Amino acid sequence: MNLLLIILAISAFSYFIFQLISWIFGAGFESTRRKQLQSIIKFANPKYNEKIADLGSGSAKILLALKNSKAELHGYEINPMLVLLSKIKTRKIKNIHIHWKNLWKADLSKFNTIIIFQFFHLMPKLEKKILKKCKPGTKIISNTWKFPNLQPVKQEGKVRLYII
Repeated sequence: MNLLLIILAISAFSYFIFQLISWIFGAGFESTRRKQLQSIIKFANPKYNEKIADLGSGSAKILLALKNSKAELHGYEINPMLVLLSKIKTRKIKNIHIHWKNLWKADLSKFNTIIIFQFFHLMPKLEKKILKKCKPGTKIISNTWKFPNLQPVKQEGKVRLYII
């Protein structure tokens, strides 16, 4: 019984620490709602051999929704528990790649589409990185939060599509 309590305490503490790290370096985990997911899929409209990144991929929900697209899908997540969960959920899907990596260290230049659901205070810094690293024509899909200077070309509810 004591061993079980120790394991539960360590697990709870680890979860708290990983959530705290996620909030400091990005956004804490919040699952994408069904209506927003439909808009993200519509705006992404992936083509064969395109490369798509989900920055802050959480439980890989968006990547799994795009798995039949034949696009090369990459999820970047800083929370190791969510990375493990995502790797388990996607282990048999060849076009999904999960990376345990801070989004600030991801090479965005190789992607045709980038999907983000980050917290508002990160959007100015993320906008600068995107403008510096992404090639013209790159689609940026943002769930909920706006960039300070970029203007969306389309919007459905809280989901915005930007073209660089």
